[in-house]
Amino acid sequence: MLFGALATSFARPLEAQPATEPGQPAAAVRTVFSVSLTGPKNCPDRGEFISEIQRRSRIAVPVGPGQQPEVVANVTLAQDGAGFRGHLELTTGTKFKERKLKSDTCAEVVSALALVTALAIDPNAETRPIASLPAPQPPPTDPPPLPPPTPETGPVGVARPVDSRVLSQTGRRVEELWTLPLPAWVVRPAPKPRSLHAAFALRADLLAGLTPDPLVGFHLSGGLAESRGLLWSIELGFSYTTSIAPLQTLGLEATTELLRGELELCFPGWSPIQSLRFFPCLGFGAGALQATFLNVSSEATTSGAGPWAGLGVGGRAAWFFSPHVGLDLGVGLQAPLASAEFTNDSRLIVASGPAAFEAELGLVTEF
Repeated sequence: MLFGALATSFARPLEAQPATEPGQPAAAVRTVFSVSLTGPKNCPDRGEFISEIQRRSRIAVPVGPGQQPEVVANVTLAQDGAGFRGHLELTTGTKFKERKLKSDTCAEVVSALALVTALAIDPNAETRPIASLPAPQPPPTDPPPLPPPTPETGPVGVARPVDSRVLSQTGRRVEELWTLPLPAWVVRPAPKPRSLHAAFALRADLLAGLTPDPLVGFHLSGGLAESRGLLWSIELGFSYTTSIAPLQTLGLEATTELLRGELELCFPGWSPIQSLRFFPCLGFGAGALQATFLNVSSEATTSGAGPWAGLGVGGRAAWFFSPHVGLDLGVGLQAPLASAEFTNDSRLIVASGPAAFEAELGLVTEF
């Protein structure tokens, strides 16, 4: 289902149109525009956005050196669960408008926002499916005049109503975030192949409840993520944690250490803004649990070690404050599948609990 009862386009009002001399062909008018676009790597880029605008309007000219754009478009694209969101900010002279759209694919969002931008530049821009339009050509020095206005298009320089169906040029649906349902149409293009990126992380690690005393340490990991939006990721990690302070029991001071390797898989999640991501994760870890005992009276030291394995479930939040580096927070529960117990004179001293809370905080980087 499509959402977006668009009553009017972003076409510029009459006073914003360049004036023409009597007898001058209307098509001789040129409107200079600029575009900035940021978004996930698997989305169409700025060049494709500009190309679609030029295929829809013969008077749209990208800004060149030393030129001042009459229309400025700022486009922000972001992952939104299994779909994508787009935010368009349009500035025409002193007038500012914005549009927010949502769809299943990034190509659909970009095509819809490019159409809105084209109509802001040229109220008579083409609204047919983009696949049926010719590739953009350099503007001729003396182009033929535009056809006379019709009741459907309206006179040059006057904003005309837009059939919201034209906003879905490339796929099943485009959603405007705050309005009413409309139908979708036309053919969906083949999606761009998504790429894999390497991801590395270094985090501080806290385990509470695995042993009688909390364990703290570090976690180092590396893996793969699909696209910059982290649609999914898989990582292998190594962690070392040790007791915050020795456990005093039965005349002994017990220090516990856990050394483990981990495999973690994170699934598609939620991204309220482009730089912030939340996703659920599952993990499996295996390693060794070691305990060292100091006899307070005799100062004799003994130690023992045994296998440890566990399953983890939780989630992560990543805030990318730069294109490649972000702050990562993970929380979850660890359920031991196998764990050593340590005794002294048949008296149990250290044993794992049925579940442990784990929290991690550190830096993650993608390439």
